[in-house]
Formats: sequence, C-alpha cells, structure tokens
Amino acid sequence: MTDEQRFDWMGYASDGHFETPNLDRLAAGGVTFDQAYSAATTCVPSRTSLLTGLHHRRTPTEPGERALEQGFWTVARGLRAVGYETALIGRMHFVPVHADHGFDTMRMCENINPGSGYPAEIEDDYRAWLAERGRPDWRLLHPAPDGSLTSFNPGIPRTFPDDEQYHSTAWIERETTELLRRRDRDRPLFLVVSFPHPHSPYDPPEPYASRYRPEDAVMPTDGFDVNDCLTGQLRADLDNKWTKRVEGPEGRDLVRRMLTSVRALVNQIDDSVGHIVDELDLDRSVLFFTSDHGDYGGHRGLFTKVPWIPFEDLLRVPLFVTGGAVGGRPRRSSALVQSASFAATALDYAGVDVPRRTFDFPSIRPVLEADDDAAVPERSVISFTYPVIRRGRWKLITDGWQQDRLLFDLEDDPGERRSLADDPACAGVVDDLLDEMRRVTMRPRLGGDLPHPMSVLDGSAGNGSAGDGSAVDPVATT
Repeated sequence: MTDEQRFDWMGYASDGHFETPNLDRLAAGGVTFDQAYSAATTCVPSRTSLLTGLHHRRTPTEPGERALEQGFWTVARGLRAVGYETALIGRMHFVPVHADHGFDTMRMCENINPGSGYPAEIEDDYRAWLAERGRPDWRLLHPAPDGSLTSFNPGIPRTFPDDEQYHSTAWIERETTELLRRRDRDRPLFLVVSFPHPHSPYDPPEPYASRYRPEDAVMPTDGFDVNDCLTGQLRADLDNKWTKRVEGPEGRDLVRRMLTSVRALVNQIDDSVGHIVDELDLDRSVLFFTSDHGDYGGHRGLFTKVPWIPFEDLLRVPLFVTGGAVGGRPRRSSALVQSASFAATALDYAGVDVPRRTFDFPSIRPVLEADDDAAVPERSVISFTYPVIRRGRWKLITDGWQQDRLLFDLEDDPGERRSLADDPACAGVVDDLLDEMRRVTMRPRLGGDLPHPMSVLDGSAGNGSAGDGSAVDPVATT
C-alpha cells in the first residue's frame, strides 16, 4: 500500500501519464476496482479499518491518541493464530511506533517531519539504519548552501539530497526482499508493505527526479469555485487555516512541481513493487494493492488532503487484487467496494471461518470470483471522517451533526459541483440514505468488555491485554 495516492495516479487510470508498468501488469492479471473507496479520508482511521475490518469510530484508541489501542484484534493477530508468519514493513502510524498489533516482524518507517504528529526525537527502524551508516535523516533536514543542515517545508518539492539507496522507498524494498529471501517457507506468510509516498515530503531521488518535467504535468481544469455548493460547517471547514488553496500563478506553479514529484515517486514505488513481486510465488499468493486515501492534487482548487471532506478526490483509492489464488477472470470491475474489506477477505482466503455480520466491511471474495458485475449484489459505501454514504448513483455527505447536507448524482455530476440536497424531488433519496447511515452509527463501540467478534480466534480481549491475563509485551523488532 501507499500513502495519499489518488485513484487516478496509476498508469491504467491515467492513460499512461503515470508510469506504473509493474502495477499495471499485476492489475491486468486480477480484478481492478474502478470505484473503490477508503473507510476514511485521513490516514490513521483508514489504516485502523484496514487492519480491523471495522469503522474506526467503533474501535478503541490509545489514551489521548487516534491510533488503535494495543491488544485489540487485527487481521495480523487472526492470521498469526492460525499459523501465519506476520510482518509489517514501512508506515502504519502506530502509537507507539512499534505498538503490538500482531506482527512478528516490524521494520518501521514513519512520517517524521515538521508537523507530522511524531516528535523529532522519535527513532524508527529507518532512522536507526541511517544513523548506523552515518547518514542524516532527510525527512527532517535539508542541506543549506553553506553546507549546514536545516529544517525544511515538506510541502515544497525537492530532489532527495542523497544517494537513492538511502531513500525510504529503497529501504522498504530492500527490507522486504531480504525478509522474503530468509523467511521460513514452511509457514504461510501475511505481509504488509506500506510505502510512505507519494505523501509529502515530495523528494524523489535521482534518477527519478529528472525523469519528468513540470511543463508536462496534467493540470486539473476545475477551480475553487466548484466548492460554491458547500454550506454551513462544511463551508467553514473548507476555509480553515490548514487548507492548501491553489492561488494565482505561484500556486499553479507549485502544483505543477508537486505533481511532477508525485509522478516520480509513484514511478519509483512501481519499480520497487516489481522487485518485491519477483521474490513471491504469485501463483500461490493473494496480492492486494491500495492506498489509505487520496489527495486533491489541484482539483477543486486545492492540494494535499485538507479539508477532509469526502469528495471523490479523497475517498476513492486505487484497489486491485491479483494472484493465482484469486478465482474468476481478470477484469475491470465497477462494483462499489471498500478497501477495508481487506481484513475479512484475507481471512476468507486463509480458510478462516468468519461468522456473518462480524465485520463492517465484509469479504469481497465473491466479487473477485464472479465472472462479471451482474452477479454482484449492490452494497452501499459508508465512511465517517465526515458522515458519507454512496449507493448507486447517489452520494450524500453531511457534517458531524447531519445538519449541512450535500447530495450528488454522480452519473450526471461526477465532479460533485451541484448539490441536490434541497431539491424536493430528492427528499426521499436523502431520507433513505440518512436512515441507512444512522442504522450503521447505532452499532456499538468495541473495546474493554466488548471485544472484536474475531478475538476468540487469538484471545485478544480488546482492552489492552493479551487475552490470557498477561500483559502485552512490546513486539521485538528484527
């Protein structure tokens, strides 16, 4: 998986503007979802849902944090309980960085830069590796003309100021291939590889940094005026101090340079994925590819991910599933699915019995093994960063109190420009969607005496204990 990659920042979804030959080849051998949605438009909630199969609002968090509480059930715990080796390499926004979430091996590379939420003194495995080699941590520093090292703005594109081998993408690729070469092949493997890019800092190394020119960037044509449909709290959030607006020639120039760096970072990730997959027996694997959420990327006159309003820019993500274990025929699917179905789907392919209604996001194995979408029952997409529901052509976004509402007909208005929430002819649609969303909000919050339903598989009680009365020990890193 990647961090903050738009659904159309893929070769197959951009008419080849983004060069991702390895990802395109993998996608062509499996099922590619053109309408896949994240569980959230922000990093931590999305990743919590990917690991638990639950809406993030239902999961317990570390005290004072948004991150998932240690000891609560995850898909890694569930698979480890049935004999899988479990490993995580890259970024997951855990608190603490090496929090116990069921992974035997953890090699972490977090988002440590000004404003990231992690203090500068945090040491993850990537930083320790750099220090062992006497290299600076370029997530925090930038070489000044006088040779000194200074802090920098991670939102300003730059070339990575060191050899490619020290870049985080190269480190993750190397750590992953080494694990695959030395692992115990008598055990099945559950592996999460999570690249920190194309999220800022926009710092591709050479030769990738020189591969694309800003003048060739495909610039969005819609501007800030498409947001005129917003009202009330949604409008106020659009104008908050963290919003990155594209303003004037300087703003458009910055977006051009950012998109150029993103193209390079995605191309680098694609190369790394190709090298990693070379180490896999893909015929005996199920491989998922997705991102935690999207990015405005200049659309709507905005860039990055603030405000977190669940427009298609942020809520839609790339998603394909491939590998020899996936039945059906290779195809592009227009079925509405959510990436957080990953947890239930992984258990399904591992042969773990999952009681019906256990997960908020059910297994998509039936969709993957269907020959076409005609056999796929219609499901709604629901997320709670801001409450949002999509069913068929209709998409309803509300604020946290469901006072301000936006209703879009995505067939007639894919750019989400015209809200029909106040159209009397659509009142029944609004009421019906609100009713379904409210039924989901009534599901209980888990944790403490109300564990994840799958915790019986591995004994995790969801209250910070290991389920057998013993305290959770920190996961040892290798």
